[in-house]
Amino acid sequence: MLKRLKVLDQKKRMTGKWMINIMIAAVIVLTSCVQRPTEISAAPMSVKSLYFCCDSFSIESGKRFYLGDLVVVTDYVGSYWCASELKAKYSSNHPEVITIDKNGCAKAKKPGKATITVKYKGKQEKCKVKVVKKLSCYGCSQSDLKQWEKVGKKLAKKVPFTLTVENGFAMADAVTSYVNGLRGIAQSDSYGLYGEEVLAAPSASCYQRAEYMMRRWTKKYHPCMGSMINMAVVSGTEDAITVKFQKKLSDKGLLAVYFNEILEQTQGLDVFGYPTLDMEIDKKRYEVYTFLEDVEEERYYRAVAIFEKGSKTVTIKPTAVTKYEDGLQYEITGDGLKLQSGHTYSIHCYDLWECEVTIM
Repeated sequence: MLKRLKVLDQKKRMTGKWMINIMIAAVIVLTSCVQRPTEISAAPMSVKSLYFCCDSFSIESGKRFYLGDLVVVTDYVGSYWCASELKAKYSSNHPEVITIDKNGCAKAKKPGKATITVKYKGKQEKCKVKVVKKLSCYGCSQSDLKQWEKVGKKLAKKVPFTLTVENGFAMADAVTSYVNGLRGIAQSDSYGLYGEEVLAAPSASCYQRAEYMMRRWTKKYHPCMGSMINMAVVSGTEDAITVKFQKKLSDKGLLAVYFNEILEQTQGLDVFGYPTLDMEIDKKRYEVYTFLEDVEEERYYRAVAIFEKGSKTVTIKPTAVTKYEDGLQYEITGDGLKLQSGHTYSIHCYDLWECEVTIM
């Protein structure tokens, strides 16, 4: 009897191992697309609109992408989501042309046309899709598109569906590498290939998801938002200006500083006409370049704002001053550059905040 029980127990263990192997195999199959969401990000309280970033688009046969990255969801306070972050529902009227799973991962199966439908919280939108053998893109050569797809695949591995501090710094670094990897290819505001040919490099569609995540995070956690800055405690010496926060700068706040810098720099072109990001990710300290204005003399200073995790202040030091004399403009730089005692300076931090301080 005892021997029989041992045999039964062994069979149960074997059955358990078999079931575990089946479960592991199922997970591998489910995650075989570009990337499968394991969590769902905080959803909008109410939905104002849901729409595709373009009325129609084309894609090469055999390509995979997250359809939800092309679908924008807005609320009534001006925040944006990609449908891929949310529990949206997807369908294709011609699954033999393009098929979509429950997570929004689409695969272009063969040349043809199909209509895609996306539904979320009572809102619905449709988009026409054309699957072709070979896709070209206006202004981009095939070699450019291959480079775009190459750097896009690396980015897709680091763009999550739910943003946290842990994966946020990695995403900031990946976005920086992605934008710099497109130097000479992409123009400003086209990092995700928006427009009718949005899927010329399908993996790049995740950039829009990353952008919306960065914007929402910045809006919520940036230390220079009005409610975080204590305007009553702004002081200055000839060496530096100090602005006090309501509370210590957290890792979430520092990450928001990085995100805001990325968003600001990617809104314009550098002197060569191509996007570039000059930043290294540090989880404890970051220097943001900004400017000061001498109100009395209309003199402008380039400055660096130093953000440090755990600090209750941001320190702003001048790095260069532009002077105008006899109709000529010239610049003075140096570590020992001083502000003028008794002068009032206006501090600008993008469109987040600005204030004035008189140097004592």
